[in-house]
Parts: sequence; structure tokens; C-alpha cells
Amino acid sequence: LYFEKVREHLAPRGIAVQWAPTERTINTFRTVFPHVVYAAPALMGSAAPIPYDPATLARRTEEPAIREHLLAADVNLDEFRLFMLRRPPVVWSELGPRTDINSDLWPKDEYWLNNPHTPTY
Repeated sequence: LYFEKVREHLAPRGIAVQWAPTERTINTFRTVFPHVVYAAPALMGSAAPIPYDPATLARRTEEPAIREHLLAADVNLDEFRLFMLRRPPVVWSELGPRTDINSDLWPKDEYWLNNPHTPTY
């Protein structure tokens, strides 16, 4: 439901970005967006194809305004570039299968993944 609401509010050719902590998050995201790029740990989804080129993004980190923002956030630019380039993104161009998805509004994966108080069942 959440990703459907996000999709409904996107501008034409807009892109939704989501952290992908689990396979269930990826599966759920793919059932809503027909065009998905998975550049771990981020998912990008849209109704239109996404022009994603990690090499171009890595080069853009040298642009003064972008570089300034990244450095202000204490981002190590060399590590950031290597991170973007170390593995190619996964690209899907059709809706994913509706298996092992989160179909409610409870943040099962995002909340419990790194919570030290996670109950064991």
C-alpha cells in the first residue's frame, strides 16, 4: 500500500527511491513499479525507464556544487565513487511476481532488521 501511494504521487517520469534492507522490500517495490533499478542498497522505481549510469554519477561528484554537499556531509569521495562503481546495477523492466511481499503498512523489515530489541520467534 505504501509504495502504491508513493507511485500515485510521483510527477511524470518521477523516480521513487527506497532503501532495500531485505528481499521482501525489493519484491514489494517491484510489484508496484514497472521500471526498477537496484543499485545496492538503493531501489529506484518509476513508471518510465530510468536512465541510470554509475560512471556518470561518479564523475558528477567532481562538480563543485555536488562535491561541496558531499564533503559537508563528511562523505569520503573516493570510497563513494568506488562504492557506486564496484558492481553493476540490476535493472528490471516489468512488474515483479507477487511472492513474499509486504502488503500492509507495518514496517516489518525496516524496523526489525537492525533493532537490538528484536524478539526471537
